[in-house]
Amino acid sequence: MKLDADWQATTEEQGDIRSALNRMDVEAPDVDMAWKAMSQQMGLQEKAELRHSDEEKSARSIDMTSFLKVAISIAAVVVIAFVFFFNGRKDDSSVVVQRAKTEFSSETSSDTKSVVRKDSSHGDSEDKSEQEDRQVAANEILVAETGRGEDRHLVLSDGTKVWLNAESSLLYPKHFAGKERKVQLQGEGYFEVRHNAKCPFIVEAANLIATDLGTAFGIKAYIGKPAQVTLVSGCVAVRQKGESSSLVLKPNQMATLSGDGFDVTDVDTYPLVQRKSGLFYFHEVALVDVMKELGRWYHVKVVFENKNCLQTQVHFVAERKLSLEEVVRQLNELEGIQVVKLKQELLVR
Repeated sequence: MKLDADWQATTEEQGDIRSALNRMDVEAPDVDMAWKAMSQQMGLQEKAELRHSDEEKSARSIDMTSFLKVAISIAAVVVIAFVFFFNGRKDDSSVVVQRAKTEFSSETSSDTKSVVRKDSSHGDSEDKSEQEDRQVAANEILVAETGRGEDRHLVLSDGTKVWLNAESSLLYPKHFAGKERKVQLQGEGYFEVRHNAKCPFIVEAANLIATDLGTAFGIKAYIGKPAQVTLVSGCVAVRQKGESSSLVLKPNQMATLSGDGFDVTDVDTYPLVQRKSGLFYFHEVALVDVMKELGRWYHVKVVFENKNCLQTQVHFVAERKLSLEEVVRQLNELEGIQVVKLKQELLVR
């Protein structure tokens, strides 16, 4: 039995299918290649030993060709519907979700994978057990990010609360599994950890690792800046990546990672707590550090025309939701401070 192996869908049919796929930015299926593959798989080759009348050959060839035309058309429609369904879905979560661009460090378990979060409204197949679902979800890494002038509050699957400051990102699993709860921070974050003695909470940030023992603490690890851990309450152990020995902090202590290890100083943690409450809170802080924080938040460049005031200690409190113009007005109420707002620049005179 011989079929027309060079059969093609009509020009109009192919055009309609390819136009629909192009609108969704996906590659159009090759109908010709599909026909040839199906012909080979079904063994539609001419059999020398089969002897049929010319009339029977023609009738069967027409019937089979018609059947395959319909089958391929249906398959194309299914492909279009499948792509449309998955491309059209949107995650309405307040957490920014994307494929993780930065893998966990080598100290993270090897079975941790960077994948896209699934839409929880659809769920996994119903025949999976809850334990299997959680194991799969543990391999799904979510990414929360903030830009300049943004902060974000997250509640992780274990109940731990996280506040991200501007220009920060947090990588964390959809569900924690195993003997550790591990996340990765870049930028600045404040953590209130749900205590679990059998499953410590670990934060990797820059070149340090903080292991929480049931605490509230802040970590600052911006690129190009020394990483810092500040303990508000409870207990936290910090160590350098690649090192086995840890340093245990007490409340109101800050550890700053330098080339020779950690420098520990006593600090006032009240400003750190106020930050998660939506305030800029600076007490006896050098003006240069205040202006750096404001520049990062409002996405403006800061220029010190008066170098003598760089280390001037100031007390300044303002709401983060205020406009830059209002913050500048309040800064100028401080004695000996003059700040001028230009287009994309703050000039300190």
